[in-house]
Amino acid sequence: MSIAIYIGAGNDLKLWHDTSNSYIDENGTGQLHIRTINGGSINLISGSDYMIQAVTDGAVTLYYDNAAKLATSATGVTVTGVLDVADGSASAPSITNTGDTNTAIRFPGTDIFSIETGGSERVRVDSAGLKILDKLLHFGDIDTAIRFPAADTITAE
Repeated sequence: MSIAIYIGAGNDLKLWHDTSNSYIDENGTGQLHIRTINGGSINLISGSDYMIQAVTDGAVTLYYDNAAKLATSATGVTVTGVLDVADGSASAPSITNTGDTNTAIRFPGTDIFSIETGGSERVRVDSAGLKILDKLLHFGDIDTAIRFPAADTITAE
């Protein structure tokens, strides 16, 4: 048997439990807001294990098995553990900058990562080593370059 508590005009909010699970259903036209009025934090906890903690004017932390894995701060995001990213492609790179989407880091194959600028691969690291495509510029002098125009060919400009 299930008993429900209905709140609001037209039963907009429903709190209920079936024989196994508990539910909060928002059935109205608005959004469901969970608020803390006097500061503090909102925590989603299973038993004694944190799953999510959201601190007023502060960090939001996501947990796995009660261990913090992703936490926001005033300076950015901290990931604890491995950050898994998709392999990516030329049109959908693995890691990009919001304002410069044709500069990227990709993982185009097994044991390979590449660095791209202007939409073109510039550096590749794979099991054979480091590969610089096209040219290597001297940092302080953009007029000096070493080019790799073909296999087994090096030119200096």
